[in-house]
Amino acid sequence: MIKKLKYVYDHFEEYFLVLTLSVSIVIIFMQVIMRYVFNNSLSWSEEAARFLFIWFSWLGISLGQKRGEHIKVTVLTDRFANMPKRTVSIVADVITLCILALLVKTGFSFMHSTFDIGSLSPAMRFPMWIIFLACPIGSFIMGIRVVAELVRKVKDPDWEAHLERQYKIERGEDPDEDPYAEGVVAK
Repeated sequence: MIKKLKYVYDHFEEYFLVLTLSVSIVIIFMQVIMRYVFNNSLSWSEEAARFLFIWFSWLGISLGQKRGEHIKVTVLTDRFANMPKRTVSIVADVITLCILALLVKTGFSFMHSTFDIGSLSPAMRFPMWIIFLACPIGSFIMGIRVVAELVRKVKDPDWEAHLERQYKIERGEDPDEDPYAEGVVAK
C-alpha cells in the first residue's frame, strides 16, 4: 500500500499533465478540422482547451518543483555569497511556502465565492469554481513538494549532491560520469 501511494505521489502530475495536454491537442485539432474542412466550428472547444491549460499550468508548477526546474532568482544567493548555500536555500523555501499558503488561502476563498454565486462559463456552461480550484490545489501540491525538499535539506547535509544525482537519473544521464573526465568540459 505504501509503495502504491509513493508511486502515485511520484507520478501523479506527470500522468495528469500528459492527459490534459493530449485532450487539449485533440480538441484543438477537432476545432481546426471542423472550421477549415466542414466550415463549422465547435462553440466549446476554445473554452475547453483554455480550462485544460489552466489546470495543466497550475499542476505543472508542482512537477517543476519536484524536478528542480523552476527559474531561480539568484539575487539572494549572490548577495549573501558568504552564507552557506544550504541556509539561503532553506530561507528561500520558507518564503516560497508562505507565498504558496497565501495562494491556497486566497484561491479557496475566490473559488468559494464563485461557487456561492453559481458562476458558469459562457460556452460550455461549466461551473467556474472547478476551474478556479486549480490554483489552490496546484499550490497545495507544490507546497507538499517544497516541504519534502525542505525536510531533505535539513536532514541531509549533502542534499545538493544527492539532488543533482537524482536530476541526472531523471534526465537519463549517467549520474556517476565526471563531466571533467576525458575533456568533456574544459576546466
